[in-house]
Amino acid sequence: MKKIMLCVLVIVMFSSLVYGDGKTCELKLNVYDRLKIIGLLPQKANFEKAMLISDIKAKLNLTQTDIVLYEIKTEGDSIKWNAEGTERRDFVFTEIELQVIKDSFQEMNSKNEVEATPSFLELYKKVKNAEGGQSEKVDK
Repeated sequence: MKKIMLCVLVIVMFSSLVYGDGKTCELKLNVYDRLKIIGLLPQKANFEKAMLISDIKAKLNLTQTDIVLYEIKTEGDSIKWNAEGTERRDFVFTEIELQVIKDSFQEMNSKNEVEATPSFLELYKKVKNAEGGQSEKVDK
């Protein structure tokens, strides 16, 4: 019984951490944006941040439907898609998920590793200027 109560307590505490005050943010992202954000997210983190990263990836990961719809193919070291893959669609993030994404971009910026390509710079500005995500930075 104590284990069940502890699990419930952890879930309740984690829910308030993840969802904060319920604010969300919509980002319009295409296939390129989704793949770039996934690639920027940390591979290792504390438990809470790792759960947030997992949730973000689940939202952004390409699905079987995406692969068929956008005709996604791997060619050598690159991934290619059709013109529909450049169209942006809405993705909703909690305030704290958006902050994790922003932190990933900030980390890249602090290491002077920002890609000087128009597509990446547009994505960087979009994430940086997104509403929400102004909560305290999540511990690494």
